[in-house]
Amino acid sequence: MQPLSSPQPQNLYVNAEHDIISLRQAVRQMARGVGLGLPEQARITAAISEIARAFLLNGGTARFIIQVTDHNPHPALEVVCVLPFAAHANQTSYSLSEACALVDEANLAVLNDGMPLILRMWLNHGSQKK
Repeated sequence: MQPLSSPQPQNLYVNAEHDIISLRQAVRQMARGVGLGLPEQARITAAISEIARAFLLNGGTARFIIQVTDHNPHPALEVVCVLPFAAHANQTSYSLSEACALVDEANLAVLNDGMPLILRMWLNHGSQKK
């Protein structure tokens, strides 16, 4: 078993509906492993599912990186969603905003080669408020 402070980052690709199930399981497992409570596990899992499903339904695929970061000011469970085409953003903006509302912090950048969407759920959640 990995130490709680440094689980190995995971890379997952969503190309089909069954990939969303695997992604949900991986996110929930890492969230549980780093000590997030059931409400936080449910929120980040729901957010990631919403994003993956929205891009899949619009004909896109996405790569997800699940990791723990020491991001200041809060260590966090971080899920980076690398969305391949910025053009999909207009079709899925409602899903993105709904998903981002479920986590403690969300950042979206539009780059030439894609859109990295970073979602963070802070560790030691009891001491921080959204």
